[in-house]
Amino acid sequence: MILSLPDGSTQSFTYTGGTSAPIPFSYAVSEPVGSTLTFTATATSNSGATSKQPATATANVIAGGLNVTITPAKVLLEPRLRHRADVKPSQVASAYKTPVDILVTDMFGVAITGASVSLTILTVDEGFGGHDHGNWLPPKLIIPKPKGIIFPASGTTITGHVFTEYIGNEISSLEKIEANVYYQGCSLTATSSAITSEISNLTQLAVNSPHFKIGGTDAHHGNNWNGFPTTPDNNHWVSSSTAAKMNIIMTEYPKKFSGAGLYINDASLPKGGRFDAKGNWLDPHQTHRRGIDIDVHTLDSTSQNVKSRLELIKLSDKDLFREILDEGNHLHIYFYPN
Repeated sequence: MILSLPDGSTQSFTYTGGTSAPIPFSYAVSEPVGSTLTFTATATSNSGATSKQPATATANVIAGGLNVTITPAKVLLEPRLRHRADVKPSQVASAYKTPVDILVTDMFGVAITGASVSLTILTVDEGFGGHDHGNWLPPKLIIPKPKGIIFPASGTTITGHVFTEYIGNEISSLEKIEANVYYQGCSLTATSSAITSEISNLTQLAVNSPHFKIGGTDAHHGNNWNGFPTTPDNNHWVSSSTAAKMNIIMTEYPKKFSGAGLYINDASLPKGGRFDAKGNWLDPHQTHRRGIDIDVHTLDSTSQNVKSRLELIKLSDKDLFREILDEGNHLHIYFYPN
């Protein structure tokens, strides 16, 4: 039976369960979690004898008495960047980290001290940012996507709060923080709003004849993979300034060199971050993380000759690009940040 009693009130009922048997009942709690309740039971038998005894119960054994709010200071971050030393961007820690406040109260909004809080990271969308892992592999070969970090990952509330920090992944991601909270018999699981780690405002590079887009893998769809066009084109995303400078190169190159064209290979993924070209969440692409790197293969000449040609085009625009590296079968062009 359920008794809902304001303080100081009484409620009567008739029990017909037999002699010397316990009387089961539940109390609908209206007090804050952790309150101690005192009941006084007066029983009158059919013969008229009475017995009056106090009994105690604790309200916190009733589930549903906690409220948990998880508040990241920011929900839009950048992936952590790790470039070559000579092109390292000036990325401060605040770009890929955010403070997080976990607040635990009772049903009346009163802050609770002493609640245990443990935290984990949940992946909302494993394919976020242009990754297509797993759709082409047997399940046993699928590698779980690495997650961001929450540190510290546990704590005990002081005046309702546990303060921690979320550190974003090197891979573009969409994640939530999950909190498991326990206090004096009550437990509750809550999740935060989604936290996005991305390089914002990248644009898909447009390429026209005599140039061609190439590249892409089963794990990262490109414009042309194994001779067949694939959708979407996830490996030709660049910053606005890189797109503008690359358009100059694609315009001037055939003008100056008898209509010659270029194969435009990997740039960045749609949301930036680590470009794991082999589909294992690891490198080899050390850069290609924020839309300012493009690999170029050549159509009609050696890499060294094409590098010389690009350096000639740069003579009329010293800020056309920052550096070209000859990596054997292709050139790697580093552009300046926006």
